[in-house]
Amino acid sequence: MTRRRVERRSWVAVLIGAAAIGCGAEERRAATDDPAAEVAATVEARQLVFRDEPGDRIIVVDAETDAVVRSLSPGEGGFLRGALRPLRRERARYGVESDLPYVLRLRTDGALILEDEPTGMVLDVAAFGASSREQFLTLLETTARANDVGPTTSN
Repeated sequence: MTRRRVERRSWVAVLIGAAAIGCGAEERRAATDDPAAEVAATVEARQLVFRDEPGDRIIVVDAETDAVVRSLSPGEGGFLRGALRPLRRERARYGVESDLPYVLRLRTDGALILEDEPTGMVLDVAAFGASSREQFLTLLETTARANDVGPTTSN
């Protein structure tokens, strides 16, 4: 095969791949724009602020009452810390203040969602397993009721 044919085939493969990715992205966007798409109702929600403190501590605060919900010592709450990193990175990228609250929502279908409304990012906490879900579930006021709602995922 000549070099020209190889180059032409490479370009065709690139174009087909780009078209497939573009069609997939358009399909996902269309699915989210569908007004008929149902989202499970929220059972419980809480606005939370995650404050960094000296010594690698994180203080979780209820945004409405300013009450401390939880204090994480260094080495504690590994998944929670890891989940916050990309959300915080996006806030910095968009110039969003770090002290604005995130919204933690428990839905009737058992989904536990952490939303960052200013950036539009959404994290389905339950997708990472039961122990990860539990770290965030404890941040809601009524964890006993929350555990009785919907399916849970196991690790």
